[in-house]
Amino acid sequence: MRGEIYHFIASTLCGVFILSTAYTQNLLQNPGFESWTAGTPDYWVKETGGFDVLKDSNTVHGGSYSTKLRLRSTTTQRFTQYVANISPGDGYEFSFYEATL
Repeated sequence: MRGEIYHFIASTLCGVFILSTAYTQNLLQNPGFESWTAGTPDYWVKETGGFDVLKDSNTVHGGSYSTKLRLRSTTTQRFTQYVANISPGDGYEFSFYEATL
């Protein structure tokens, strides 16, 4: 009986640790805009042409860089990252920081 209780406690602690780790993983790749190739942050897609994507090291929340989007059009623009391995009906949370001039 005592061994079963210890096993239950150990299993519960391991389960809580695994679940907490799973829920803290970021769904986005390169969310801090630290990696760039050919003038664009890796894993991000500029789907429309009405804006410029600029690497910025002056206004940074964390890390060394941020991305500045300079609009050239007032129409809707799309700067996107496609995410795999999400399930319909599950809740996901994201956050971002906005700096205004």
